Amino acid sequence: MKSNKKVTINEPVISSEKRLTANDLNQTQKDKHKQNKEIYRSILCDCEKKIKYQNSLGNTQTVLKIPYMKFDTPLYNITHAMMYVIRKLKENGFNIVNVYENGLHIMWNQ
Repeated sequence: MKSNKKVTINEPVISSEKRLTANDLNQTQKDKHKQNKEIYRSILCDCEKKIKYQNSLGNTQTVLKIPYMKFDTPLYNITHAMMYVIRKLKENGFNIVNVYENGLHIMWNQ
C-alpha cells in the first residue's frame, strides 16, 4: 500500500532578533584582535620582569620561554605572541640572537 502523505518544506522561522550583518562579523574580529593584543602585552610584561631580574643578578643575556597558554586567558596564537614580543623588545634595543620553538635568547649591554 502506498502512503498518501504529502511532504512539505517548512519556511525558515524568522526571529524578531537582529539579523546578522557583515559589520557584526567585522566587530567580532576587531574584538578578538584587541583581546589577543592585551594577552600579548601581558606576555611582554612578564618577559620584561624576567629580563629585569636577570639584569639585577648581573647578567647581560637570558633565555625566555613564551608560554603556549596562560591560565585565565583565552587561547592565543603563540607564533603571533612571539612575533609581538620580538618586535617590541627589538624596538627597545634588545638583541634577539636565537629563536626556537617557544624560546628567545635575549641579549643587552654589548
